[in-house]
Amino acid sequence: MEHEVLLITGASKGIGLATTLAALAQGHYVAATSRDTHQLQQTIQEKAPAQVDHFLAVDNLLSELCNHILTSSSLKSTITSN
Repeated sequence: MEHEVLLITGASKGIGLATTLAALAQGHYVAATSRDTHQLQQTIQEKAPAQVDHFLAVDNLLSELCNHILTSSSLKSTITSN
C-alpha cells in the first residue's frame, strides 16, 4: 500500500494535532508545521511513538517557501515582463 506525504499546518494542537495523529496511524508520512516544533516533536513521541519515523516537524516552512517563490529569478522576470 502506497502512502502519501502530508503537509499539516498548525499541528501542535486541536484539529491540526488530531489530523496529524490520524494520518500517522494510517501509515502516512507527515511533515508538520508549528510555532513550537520542539513541543510538537515531544507530543508525537508521547502519543504516537511507533510512527515517529514517519514524522517531521518543520518550522518556518511556509515562510521559506514564500520567500523562495518571491525571490526566484523566474518570478521576477515574469513580474517585470508583465
